[in-house]
Amino acid sequence: MLVTGKNGMVSTAHWLISETGVKVLRDGGNAIDASVAMALSAGVVSPDMCSIGGDAFMLYYHKEAKNYMQSMGVEKYLNVMISIHLLNSTE
Repeated sequence: MLVTGKNGMVSTAHWLISETGVKVLRDGGNAIDASVAMALSAGVVSPDMCSIGGDAFMLYYHKEAKNYMQSMGVEKYLNVMISIHLLNSTE
């Protein structure tokens, strides 16, 4: 099944986690805000599948820079988050 969106989209394994991301986006947050909120709620909703010791996977597209950043693993995730912060702070 193909699903598309014009204003934003989230996808998770549990509807409560997805609802958290949608709420953050509707309240004016960006994709990073939504991903952090969803990661935190995943630790509550699915503690057996997602916890502080787990991996973090992310694909981020920066519209102005027209490039993608991706990470697989906590260390790379933190590096990508720092890169995104630095990229956004120069705008």
